[in-house]
Amino acid sequence: LDQMKLPEAEAEFRAELKLNQHSYGSYYGLAGIYYQEQNSSAALENVNRAIQEKADFGKAYVVLGKVQLQLGNKQMALQALERATQLVPDDPSPYYALARLYADLGNPGLAAKARQTFEELTSKQR
Repeated sequence: LDQMKLPEAEAEFRAELKLNQHSYGSYYGLAGIYYQEQNSSAALENVNRAIQEKADFGKAYVVLGKVQLQLGNKQMALQALERATQLVPDDPSPYYALARLYADLGNPGLAAKARQTFEELTSKQR
C-alpha cells in the first residue's frame, strides 16, 4: 500500500471489523499496514487474529514470518514461512524471505533452493 493511503486503508479495515469481528482479511490487512509502519506488536496481534479466524490462510503466515523477522525471532519466522509454503505453494514471497533467512542461519543449500523456487514462481507469474 502507498504510505499516503495507509490511514484510509486502516480506517476501512477497522470499519469492516465493526461489522464483522471475524473478518480475517481485515486483520490481515491491518497486520500488513502495521508491518509497513514497523509497529511489530500491533502487526503480530492482528496477523495472529487473522490466523485464529482462518487457520489455513497462507498469506497470513507470510506476514507472520516477516513480523517475526522484524522482531528478531528467526526460528519462529522460519516456522511461519515454511508453513506459508505449504499453504500457498505458488506464492513466491515466502520463498524470497526463506532464502534470506536460510542464508542468515548458515544454510546455503536451503537458501539456494528457496531462491531458485522464488525465481521459478516469479517467472511463471509474468
